[in-house]
Amino acid sequence: EILNLSPVVVGVHKTLSTKVKNIFNTPFTNPRTVLFYDKKNRLIFSIDDKNYHFNTKIKLVLEPNEDVIQVLWQNHPNPELFLCGILTSKRVIITSKQLEILAIYRGENTQNSNQPYGPKLLSILWVGLTLFITTDTHLFYMTVEGLVQPLLSLERPATEIISCLNDRVILCSPNGHSTSVYVQPVGLLEPLVMGFIHLTGDYALSSDHLHSLLKSAAKCYDSLRVSLRFVKELDGYHGYPDLALLIVLRNPHLSNIEDLSFDLALRSHTFYTACDILDVEYERFIGVGTAVSGSHRSRPEPPPKLKEKYQK
Repeated sequence: EILNLSPVVVGVHKTLSTKVKNIFNTPFTNPRTVLFYDKKNRLIFSIDDKNYHFNTKIKLVLEPNEDVIQVLWQNHPNPELFLCGILTSKRVIITSKQLEILAIYRGENTQNSNQPYGPKLLSILWVGLTLFITTDTHLFYMTVEGLVQPLLSLERPATEIISCLNDRVILCSPNGHSTSVYVQPVGLLEPLVMGFIHLTGDYALSSDHLHSLLKSAAKCYDSLRVSLRFVKELDGYHGYPDLALLIVLRNPHLSNIEDLSFDLALRSHTFYTACDILDVEYERFIGVGTAVSGSHRSRPEPPPKLKEKYQK
């Protein structure tokens, strides 16, 4: 039974057509809709009418002995679209508004093929259009396209994610008879950007909208904690060399990689930046520091490699 509380009538009981294990809220208010997890291992919508009839056309049938732990909804820039993150005892599922499966993560243990399941899945949290997942060892991020990558190693066991700030995540873990809340620093630029660029199908953003979002993220978030793989994917596979260049120039670990900054500057057609990069490389080669004033100074002939670059 479900207890319906209203300003007029308090404590009205409604008998449901089947037994349910749990009830989850939804963002849908017209008509008001709730999500039931019933004894038949189904997640199923029901309109909040006087009888709470189940909409059997929109449902997600789970595996045997699979329990739903957490259901989180996330808005899409398109107000007609929503994403649903579902944490169960066996897997993490991303679905559409109609509960159509878009991506699944089972927490496979890639180091031991004889063990079908890896670390225990503990909690989820939407950060932008990227789903964060905590296990008993790591914090992962998951995209709508199904990409799952580790983000950081957790300091304490049985940790769940509570919230997120610009440069850290807020976590909690059991501590005897109480719960401890703590923070760990994390770089959010890579998971946020990967969440946007891995949107597919109806969820994909227009090129202009996506470029604007990615440029804002690259300027606002820390560029120090990103991987070379992420930069190369942003440049090559997704065709954003200008954003890759912006990130690399703000990351001293990446900007020192030979030819990376220069090649990105050429592909993004920022030729003044390419020349500045060559100047720095040339001065490093001949051991001449940058002048304190803007006075002219004579320079020896650059090596052939740099001359070839200038000719490009």
